[in-house]
Amino acid sequence: MKKILLNKEVKKLKKLKTDAIDDEMDIIVAGISAAPDIPLPVEGKPVEEAPEEPDSGKDFINVISQLWCSDMCSEPVITLKDAEIFFHSKLLDALKIYLLTMPTALEGSFDFFMNLLSNPLALPNNLQGSLLSLLVEYIKWSPTSGIATRTPSLMYKQLQTFINLLIFSPTGAIKVQAYNLAWAAMSSTGAFDQNLQEIDAWFFFLPGYTAVRSSFEVQGIEVLQSLSSIVISFLCDAISTIGNNLFKYWDALRNYNHSLKEFKDGSLDFSPFIICILQKCARLLSSESGTFSLPEKSIISVYVCSTLKYLLQTQVDAGLFSALIRSVLSEGIMNHCPSIGDSESFFCEWRPLRNLMLSAESILNKQACCQIFIDQEAIPTVGSLTKTLDEVRNIIERGHGGEIAGISKALFSSIICVTSNELLKNFPSVLITFQRLRVPESFLSSILFLDQSFLAGVLKLWPEVFFSGLEMVISMINSQGTIGDVSAKEIAQHVDFDFSESAKAVSFSLFLRQVPFHVLFPAIMSINAPSLLESSNIKDLLLARLSESASDSVISHLRLILFWFHQIRSSYRIKPLTELEHHAEICYALVKHILAQPLASKLNSPMNLGVPLSANYIGEVAETIFCHPAVVTSLVHPLHCHGDFTERKFGDNLEEIICFSRQMVHKIDHHVLDMLTASFDELFLLSGAHHHSTLEFDGCVSKVIVKAFNSLLQRLYMEFRDKFDQCTSTEDPLPLLPSFYALHALIRFISPFELLKLVHWMFGRVDVNGLNVQKHFKLSALSVGLCIAADAFDMLSAYLQQPMMSNVPFYMLWKSEEKTFDVNLIEEIYVQACKFATDFNQDFAHICLLKAVNAVCSQKYMKHGILNPLSLVLPRIMRSAPLEILSQCVYQTSMTKAKLLSVLVEMSPLHLSVFGHLFFGLLDEDSNLKLKTVDETRDLALSNTDFVMLLPAALSYLNSIRMKFEKQQYKQFTNISLFYSKLLLQGFCHWKSFVSGYVFQESYNEFLPSSIEELLNLVDSSLLGKAICMLRQYFDISGDMKLKERLKLFNSVLSCSDTPVELLDCEVGEMEFCSRNQSLNLVNRVVGKISFCRMLLFPKDNQTVSLQKEAVENVKEAFLEKVSNKERQSRMRLLKILADTWQFMVKKFPSVSNGSTKEKISNCLQVYRYLELFIFRTIFELAMEMREDLILLESVPFVEQLMRSSLLYRFEDPTTLKILRGILVLLSEGKLSCALYLQLLVSHSQFSSTIQSITKSFGCQTGAFVKPMSSILRSFVILRTESSDDLQTELHMKQLEIVKLLRTLLQLKLRQSGFDSGNDIGINLKELHLLLLSSYGATLSETDLEIYNLMLEIESIDNSVGDVVADMDYLWGTAALKISKERVLDQETYDVVTNTEAVKEHRRSQFRENLPVDPKMCVTTVLHFPNDRTVTDGSLSLERLQLDNLRDIYKIHVPGVENIQLYDPVFILRFAFHALSMGYIEAVEFAGLGLLAVAFVSMSSPDVGMRKLGYELIGKYKNVLENCQKTKDVMRLRLLLSYLQNGISESWQRIPSVLALFAAELSLILLDPSHDHYTTLSKHLMHSSKVNMKNIPLFHAFFLSNSVNFRMERLWMLRLARGGLNLDDDSQMFVRNSTIETLMSFYSSPLSDNESKEIILEIVKKAAKLPRMVRYLVEHGGLFPWLSSALSVYKGILHENERKFFSQLLVVVIEVVNDVVSSRNIVEWLQNYALEQLMELATYLYKLLVAGLKLMKENVTLVNSALHIMLMTLKISQKREIYQPHFTLTFEGLFQIYQALDVFNTAGPSASSELGLKTILMGFPRVDIFHMNQEKLSSFLLWAVSTAMKSNSSQIINAKDSHANLTINLEETPSEESLISKLLRWLVASVILGKLSGKPNDVNDELSEKSSL
Repeated sequence: MKKILLNKEVKKLKKLKTDAIDDEMDIIVAGISAAPDIPLPVEGKPVEEAPEEPDSGKDFINVISQLWCSDMCSEPVITLKDAEIFFHSKLLDALKIYLLTMPTALEGSFDFFMNLLSNPLALPNNLQGSLLSLLVEYIKWSPTSGIATRTPSLMYKQLQTFINLLIFSPTGAIKVQAYNLAWAAMSSTGAFDQNLQEIDAWFFFLPGYTAVRSSFEVQGIEVLQSLSSIVISFLCDAISTIGNNLFKYWDALRNYNHSLKEFKDGSLDFSPFIICILQKCARLLSSESGTFSLPEKSIISVYVCSTLKYLLQTQVDAGLFSALIRSVLSEGIMNHCPSIGDSESFFCEWRPLRNLMLSAESILNKQACCQIFIDQEAIPTVGSLTKTLDEVRNIIERGHGGEIAGISKALFSSIICVTSNELLKNFPSVLITFQRLRVPESFLSSILFLDQSFLAGVLKLWPEVFFSGLEMVISMINSQGTIGDVSAKEIAQHVDFDFSESAKAVSFSLFLRQVPFHVLFPAIMSINAPSLLESSNIKDLLLARLSESASDSVISHLRLILFWFHQIRSSYRIKPLTELEHHAEICYALVKHILAQPLASKLNSPMNLGVPLSANYIGEVAETIFCHPAVVTSLVHPLHCHGDFTERKFGDNLEEIICFSRQMVHKIDHHVLDMLTASFDELFLLSGAHHHSTLEFDGCVSKVIVKAFNSLLQRLYMEFRDKFDQCTSTEDPLPLLPSFYALHALIRFISPFELLKLVHWMFGRVDVNGLNVQKHFKLSALSVGLCIAADAFDMLSAYLQQPMMSNVPFYMLWKSEEKTFDVNLIEEIYVQACKFATDFNQDFAHICLLKAVNAVCSQKYMKHGILNPLSLVLPRIMRSAPLEILSQCVYQTSMTKAKLLSVLVEMSPLHLSVFGHLFFGLLDEDSNLKLKTVDETRDLALSNTDFVMLLPAALSYLNSIRMKFEKQQYKQFTNISLFYSKLLLQGFCHWKSFVSGYVFQESYNEFLPSSIEELLNLVDSSLLGKAICMLRQYFDISGDMKLKERLKLFNSVLSCSDTPVELLDCEVGEMEFCSRNQSLNLVNRVVGKISFCRMLLFPKDNQTVSLQKEAVENVKEAFLEKVSNKERQSRMRLLKILADTWQFMVKKFPSVSNGSTKEKISNCLQVYRYLELFIFRTIFELAMEMREDLILLESVPFVEQLMRSSLLYRFEDPTTLKILRGILVLLSEGKLSCALYLQLLVSHSQFSSTIQSITKSFGCQTGAFVKPMSSILRSFVILRTESSDDLQTELHMKQLEIVKLLRTLLQLKLRQSGFDSGNDIGINLKELHLLLLSSYGATLSETDLEIYNLMLEIESIDNSVGDVVADMDYLWGTAALKISKERVLDQETYDVVTNTEAVKEHRRSQFRENLPVDPKMCVTTVLHFPNDRTVTDGSLSLERLQLDNLRDIYKIHVPGVENIQLYDPVFILRFAFHALSMGYIEAVEFAGLGLLAVAFVSMSSPDVGMRKLGYELIGKYKNVLENCQKTKDVMRLRLLLSYLQNGISESWQRIPSVLALFAAELSLILLDPSHDHYTTLSKHLMHSSKVNMKNIPLFHAFFLSNSVNFRMERLWMLRLARGGLNLDDDSQMFVRNSTIETLMSFYSSPLSDNESKEIILEIVKKAAKLPRMVRYLVEHGGLFPWLSSALSVYKGILHENERKFFSQLLVVVIEVVNDVVSSRNIVEWLQNYALEQLMELATYLYKLLVAGLKLMKENVTLVNSALHIMLMTLKISQKREIYQPHFTLTFEGLFQIYQALDVFNTAGPSASSELGLKTILMGFPRVDIFHMNQEKLSSFLLWAVSTAMKSNSSQIINAKDSHANLTINLEETPSEESLISKLLRWLVASVILGKLSGKPNDVNDELSEKSSL
């Protein structure tokens, strides 16, 4: 150990002499001491000591106070001794830090530190805590895993020290540390490696140990020590024994295991310490040496047996453990006990061992150990204990306080030796006496509950005390579910511990409060009292005690509960009792609490925030549950459920059989199924928004969980098969149902392939062909099989949608089955289900078939992911359904059959055609096509309801006909739409009764739409939505209905009462209490009703609800149609009903944000939110169509209604405000009360706070005027997007919409009548303007631009408002707000003070103190100057305003992405001009802030107005400079202005960007003489009279520099060129001087480093975006050859830095090429003259794609871009003349592309695969496809077909979305041929070419070999 020297001086710290330090010293600590007795040695001589001074003690304390603040000390430092103790504790803390830094520095010093703990309880708390912390750090205790990694080998010898601190220390923190050290000491023996949790159990039953210590409990150390020391000594001695003789006891354990033949295969999940401590206990009890007294022997026996009994009950399989206990104890007990069955004849010390042995034997004999009753008559009335208690009471009353410890020990010795019957008789007296002695209840509980039936005896003998005490302890439970100390303390303080009934009840309640869970729970499980168990008090008490348990004991407690659950279930099987059901329910509640509690605590507790759940913990919980006999036996041997269950109740459909099966499962077995599902739901899912399975996090734990669960499933499968065979022999299917329901309950966690195998086995057992007397049983048995198959197909559907589906997180449990699926198995089951359906016409079969085809259909509409290979085979299987099923579905239709029919006809053209033939046959039966009444249709084959169910299939048939034939031919099939139009219109006349029928009820299960578009798609896919679509087709083909009929229908749908109930079809109160399914059905009906009403009143809009192109281009001309008065009135009525309904909904339902948790809990508020938005958007669309009528009205009443409700209930919803703004703009030419709307908006209570909610102030820090920015080019930042959090995005959207609404209202009011001031509208415009200015950020964000334009418009309205900005000195944001407040306070001073100079100086001081300019942001603005920004007045024409609002309403906002912040140059230039004019900023400071740089770059703007601002500011700045004192900085800045001014030849001339940036950079460099280029640039200005507008200044001097700083000068020039190439006009200078060519040639030179190359690449990238420049580079600059040479450096193996650089190079090259080939002119030039250049580059990209896969993976977008370039090259090549070179790839090369993409995109989006397939198909068909390996060809074809089908599905979805969504498409793109047709054509062409080019025999051989494909 390295030397640590402590120098304690008395008065002050002396500086040590150099020669006094030993070389071996590692740490020297200077400190203080009361006796300076440790001098430093100097050459063997003592150091002279400083003389003692009288006030040394005070100085010591002062030194301590100076070194450490007093609040860091847990105890106050008052005396000298306190200071020394505190210093020592800090010294130990320092050593702990040293140990953290150098873990091995104190190796071998553990014993030294332990010597300091020789008498641990005598040490002060400070020293105890510091020393224990040091020891914890020494052994490297991990708080997450709970394991020490550096435990000393002999640490177990120090166990007693740690246990003493654990038991006797009053400090909680010290107890925790002592517990960890004691745990580590016991683990150091090596005996507990098999089960570390066993260590905890040996602490649980130590006398005085309690995991939860109350704050008001006061216990004497003497009492604790007198009662606990003997047990602690015994335990530590046993631990030392096992530690010293570990191998001996391991051998003994193995020998016992071998001798127990019935358990020879059992695993040893316990330690050899069991044998050691049992043998020691037996020897101790047998000893007659007199070393231990009888009470001491008894308490040791109680401790050992209580612990072992707990361990026995916490084993998953306790058989081997029980056998071991019986073997060890059998001889010892038999030698000391005359009768094993008579407990009273046992000696008291042997009684616990006897009980332990009885428990072990009951487990071995599989006997239930529940319900042990007490014979009250056998209890004696008076015994020795009664007299002892009386004597103790007399002693206490006489006040002999000093004898408490002795009295307690004597009383405890008496109690431990008496029988349980005598304890029961005196139970209240014992409790009161011990509580008066302040003895902890843990002593009593271990004795009293040694007999597990003791608490039942208390209830029987003392019922009043029991129930009263239980009520009291329940009242102590707080809101956290634990028993609070405060409540217990209040009860204890108000009760005198006499022997009254109330005192007995209080005493019992305090006793229950202290009994730990592991002791209390078994005792309660032995109670047989219906009145007690039926109440929730017992369950609440156990839950509270369980919540207070330590987290380390959760696994043990779970096993304890499952053990008793198993015992209860076993007892119930022998004798069913209601009380046992109550016990089982309590156990289930406790297990559920355990499963839910860890997740809740980790996610909600601030202490555990961010701490992930331990995967090992979850694995152990799972293994415990899945492997425990309580669970296994429940599934394998279910209990018999009593009741009248007959086969006739079996049911005819899936729901009925499941319901019937659920009734067949006993309630206790239901608890087991619930445990299993809860274990997955609560533990294995870690979050709500992102469902990640724990199974994916830890591979080892995942394997353990999967293995345990699969083992459980195999047992269940075996039992199911046995039951099925049994049922087959007995022809009774009822015994099979419990196992079936277990499979159904666990369906989410079972592989669908395994279930299908089980179904296949069942079908093989029952022959469905030969029907005989067993037909009824066969139907029932096969119905069960079909139900299982239906569940399997459900899971298969979810599996095929992975990873898109998030509701199947447990597929990881059976993901290994993915590679072993059997297509033939699926096909056989499907065929058998079809046969079963056709032969028996059972609903089970049709449901199974429906689930099967739905699994295939779900793949059709997937947007993401790659198709599973299984999905390519399933459609073929499903299309093989026999045509007889169609006949069943049509002529004997039902809801299930109709849905099956609809899906089948969508999948199979053959089935669709057959259905059309059948359906036309049905229609021809009624030649007149007239609908009959209900009475008349009774004799028909199909009723009207049946026809409605067939409507989706009929609609699919019509759609297919419409796609095949033109409109004239299509009209021949209109009798279908005509028939359905009459049927539907007749039904819709009675809307509510018609659409509320069961036919239109949809089952949505757990589905919840995530957007309004998704909700509308859901409605469109419903039967009602398809009915509306059928009517729309009818109106489109057959023409319009008569107006009278339409209005009559409308009035029948919406009766005369224009209330919201009329539209919603339900009462107001019903909506709040609807389930999710009911809510979605309600929304479905409301949307359908609105769509139908729109169809009736707006016949021109019956095809689509999307806005047409003409509506966008000219809003006025789009809706010029003549409308009758009646129709106009009906339209107004519909609009009013919609407005009233919307108002009702916003009043009724609070606003909810997307994705919030609250909405999902409160009856699907989000669903109603989407309906609300749909109604509001419908109001806007109807207002657009009725615009010409609405603007002619005297007033539009619903607009004010919408305005008030929006502001009152949806002020914080930007979507609502956006639509409201659209309505206002749309009706702006009408008579709107804009003044009233403005008043409502501005007077809103949240208006100001919302406007100012996210005000940013980019202020400079103190000292910005002193040290200016040194350079711009050094601060170059690439413009990129950055994420912002959702809350900030939401606040931005709110603020933006409020500002836009305010601006719109002002513009509309101004256009209506105009007004001169805010008084005309009742608004203080100055205050409003100031509010906007204080919320302004002066940036180019959308919000700031809106605020700025709004301020300009307010200034144009009221000229006096324009002075506000000047009065605020053009300050903005918080600075303007602060200045405005100060100006109000200063106004009184200004009125008195006449000195204008003082006032001006005060304003200047205020300005400088609140200057919001950020120099860094100015630099960013210079580097990324917004050249598209123009100086306008901000006003818009009405047409432009309408068009912008239309675009804005349907624009989808992408949250979380915002551009980098730039200053708005328009405002910042005006601000700078004002600051200079007022003299607030000095000229040099102005340049240092970067404002002069902004002015320079504004002179390069293409906007004349922007350049004028810049020129005016530069002119003003020049005047200021001329009036400044001639300093060096001023003179150089003058020189710069003259240099630039002399080169300008025209007014407002635009200067090139590179020159503007050069001047901006010089404006900062000239202020910094330390800059590297300061001298060179200064000389350049002095020697140049003017700037050359045609050249880059100093380009050759810097770029080709040969000075010492050549690299810095070259980089500076490269950065200048990069920042100066922005516009097409800038390219002229670069082209004229061949600048780009110079840079490109330098790129390949040896002098070019990576940084220079990166900048050159960025310059080329910017040049590629400029048309003039890129044309020059391609045609004359050799751009493509240069890019190819840059890529040629890739050699396959690169170092990390090289790979990173090459990745950046690849990104730039691909972006450049994509930009270049996007130009049509360049593509034509390449096609005619130089495609070879692009071909060479495409070849390099191909090689990288194939060979450099790892490199390409680092940037995913590179793959798509590279494929796009290759595809473009192939396209251009195909357009060339035949004599010109072409770009081609062999089939082997194309196959390599597939291989690269197949590896890259195994689980990702299919965009890359689509591009790759397009690239392959763009090549010529290949003959060599037939010469490929069969396996390779098969994999290629599978990938190609999968990708083509995926692309086709995506196109279908996009087409549907574009039809359903309300979007504006300004450009129509021609439809592209689908990938499927391209692939088929390519393959057919390849086959034809192969057959033509090869020999006939060879071709036939090839085709025969590949026929299997």
